[in-house]
Amino acid sequence: MRRTVVFIYLFVFISSININAQSVSVKGVIHADTIQINTPFSLSFYFVNTGADTLFMDSITANVGISPPGMPPVPIQMYFLLNIPQSIFVPGDSILFLDPQIPMLALSTGDHIVTIWPSSIVPIITDTSFTDIHIKSTISNINENLTQNIGKFKADIYDLKGRKYDNINSIPAGLIYIRDSKKYIKIKE
Repeated sequence: MRRTVVFIYLFVFISSININAQSVSVKGVIHADTIQINTPFSLSFYFVNTGADTLFMDSITANVGISPPGMPPVPIQMYFLLNIPQSIFVPGDSILFLDPQIPMLALSTGDHIVTIWPSSIVPIITDTSFTDIHIKSTISNINENLTQNIGKFKADIYDLKGRKYDNINSIPAGLIYIRDSKKYIKIKE
């Protein structure tokens, strides 16, 4: 009997929170769709009060998570506190988040998902944004037959020590070299 009463009180309490909860949506997400590994990541978006009531709170937290697709846990999460002017968040108002640069040091190459969601002390129903980003390595893999196409490029080939090579065949396997201002690694002889 006591469990039933506690359950009913808990249900009514949760229901009353949801009745008074406002919706805050993530809108206007802007970030590059492709970046190089170990480079800063620029991100901007804004939160909009899409509910019918005014929210009285001094701040809202922007949660940003980045993870490879298909992975349930978000390996990198960042939290940013956004101040609400005059502590009043009127319906239709927006709060801009303009991050100068987010470091992306711990991410690997490949496709990743950027997740943004608001959180607050005041009960709100959060709207979450999911967008894709592709992180590419600064070293490209050579899978083409450059011995046939090297004449088309007419570009000088240098290793990282500045030594010049006449053709792709004279570069030993495993060496990182630069051609057309891009770094490559020779994986085959």
